[in-house]
Amino acid sequence: MMQQRQTAFKVWLSSLLNGNFTRQEGEWEPNYVECNGLKVSRVNVIGTVVAKFISDDNSYASITVDDSSAAIRLKTFKEDNKLVESLKLGDLIMSIARVKEYNSEIYLSPEIVKVLDDPNWELLRKLELLKLHGKMQVVKDQPVAIYTESQPASQPQPEEKVNVEEMTLDDVTANSRQKLLSLIEKNQGDAGAEIQSLIGLSGISEEEVNATLSELLKEGEIYQSKPGFVKIV
Repeated sequence: MMQQRQTAFKVWLSSLLNGNFTRQEGEWEPNYVECNGLKVSRVNVIGTVVAKFISDDNSYASITVDDSSAAIRLKTFKEDNKLVESLKLGDLIMSIARVKEYNSEIYLSPEIVKVLDDPNWELLRKLELLKLHGKMQVVKDQPVAIYTESQPASQPQPEEKVNVEEMTLDDVTANSRQKLLSLIEKNQGDAGAEIQSLIGLSGISEEEVNATLSELLKEGEIYQSKPGFVKIV
């Protein structure tokens, strides 16, 4: 009997990390995390590489990916290290991966890893997830974040995982929209206004800037003039 390939769900990483990991008894039944009413054993995630480690003997590698709601590690071993060895800090990637758990840490075992050259993919994914799941939960002071591989594998994980703030499209205020539109118009030049600069100039959180830009793109108020830059229509 062949094992059926499971659906790769699109979920916030925070929902995944705050879900309950279940180990199945059957040989062909995949382990899964229950979140948003789904039994998630495979995921399709988009996020930014914020940490990278490769062991001296090249037997093990990991990257930490952040989707603005939380960060999670993607682990590879031996020949599979080629999936992540060329990645750089700051790369925006898409990965299809299996959900696994070891020593109380939920992590991902990647099947596909692809670098995305257009940052608009991140904005579109965030808007898609807001529509699919209705809210974004941001994990604060996340213990699963970046730690060195020299730390013992048995390092205890906190029992309480839920420490979140919720954000919906309704939380994006009219004031933020007008502020960003004014900043784009003032700083766009020939190439457009750089998204990272807008985050610094606006004084608005990165999550709210991304959500607001997603809405403005969808409404046709702005467009992506080139990767990482936007202009008013």
